[in-house]
Amino acid sequence: MSPDDFNYNLPQERIALFPAEPRDSSRLLVTTPGGSPKEVVIPEIPGDSQAAAVLDEGIVTHHRMFRDISKLVAPGTMMIFNESRVIPARITARKEITEHGQGGGRAEVMCLHPLQPTTDPGAALLAKSGKAVWRALVKGRNIAEGSRLFADLQGSSLECLIEARDGRDADVRFSWEGDMNWAEVLEKAGEVPLPPYMNRDAQKSDRDRYQTVYADDDQKGSVAAPTAGLHFSPEIIESLDTAGVDSARVTLHVGAGTFQPVTAKRVQDHSMHTEQISISLEYLDKINEAVATGAPILPVGTTAARTLESLYWMGVALTIDPIQVGEWGPESLRLGQWDAWRMKEALDSESKGIGIHESFRSLRRWARKRGHDSVIGHTQLLIVPGYKFALCDALLTNFHQPKSTLLMMISALMGGPTPVRSVYERALESKVGYRFLSYGDACLLEASSDSLRDCRPVRNHPALLKLR
Repeated sequence: MSPDDFNYNLPQERIALFPAEPRDSSRLLVTTPGGSPKEVVIPEIPGDSQAAAVLDEGIVTHHRMFRDISKLVAPGTMMIFNESRVIPARITARKEITEHGQGGGRAEVMCLHPLQPTTDPGAALLAKSGKAVWRALVKGRNIAEGSRLFADLQGSSLECLIEARDGRDADVRFSWEGDMNWAEVLEKAGEVPLPPYMNRDAQKSDRDRYQTVYADDDQKGSVAAPTAGLHFSPEIIESLDTAGVDSARVTLHVGAGTFQPVTAKRVQDHSMHTEQISISLEYLDKINEAVATGAPILPVGTTAARTLESLYWMGVALTIDPIQVGEWGPESLRLGQWDAWRMKEALDSESKGIGIHESFRSLRRWARKRGHDSVIGHTQLLIVPGYKFALCDALLTNFHQPKSTLLMMISALMGGPTPVRSVYERALESKVGYRFLSYGDACLLEASSDSLRDCRPVRNHPALLKLR
């Protein structure tokens, strides 16, 4: 499998540099599996936001507005939101001025994930030790190990010492005076970490708009927004609740690796980035109950989908090897890049199946054995075509970059890269004028039946029942 299979031509002018205003005024492209390829044009009706529907590659595409979403998702559907909060992780600094008057040049430090005093983002942000060590992306000329950078803390200074450097990545030791915790330091010294393809400085408005309205203050840690959630307003969430759509929350702290295109010649040679995930036992049980009733599962964003799929396979691993659940097992769960694929192959070869209930029961036992009220882990799961989804009947997401792992996940959901390429090309050609990437428009994609794993007791109806 080559990254070129997931390439398409994205004109620069179609990349959204600013979000739609208001949030729910963005466009929404909806796809559902169709019949034989043909084109159907629906006349535009005054006051109706549906513009047209096109059948191509056996997929029906509907042009809607995001504010219509409560009219499109079937009652009883379980929507999954990633409530991670973006931190102002980009720090503009100056190089140290030497005794000879040299230095003082501009530098940039983009915090990626904490190393000290803890690797847990939430705990690291609350630390008041006056120092912290983070893995960071460092930009600037002639910055080597031992270099000191300084950033303004609005009355004091933040020192950034480069302790180790590997290319553009570095271990950076931050030091500051006073009793501020690291989150408060970042609020003063940091900026919103906009994606590099926007090619602009963050503005004051980005502090609000590059954040979901449901982001939890207790779940800070993302260095990129879970962008599918940016379209939601409090009114939209209320309308979904009124329409009988249920919801649950998970956390995946989005890493900067989400922006990295696959540069390896083969997809299987790509090294997937690792991200921390968690879910409370309350929400784990709620999703489990929804599965028992046959309710469709609709993750909001690839991060929510990756979290659900990772949790399933983490639970499978605990079920296969129950000793891990006990006191000798791991304190934090980990899922490697290809672990899910290996477990699937092993289970299929023995004609064994492990359902959602078994998996989630193992996760709950693991957490309770450790006195936790949530499941916490790290995932490196790479989802590409051929993957079968356990907990994703449809997906709400944005338009993604060419050759990205996010586009590969979408391709896995829709039955391969060809249908996705067709849908994206239609979107680019459409008079609707879809905008792409983080601040762009949204897609509501129903899964291909071939992309679903048989591990649930029943599936009662599609997530997008109202489009049938």
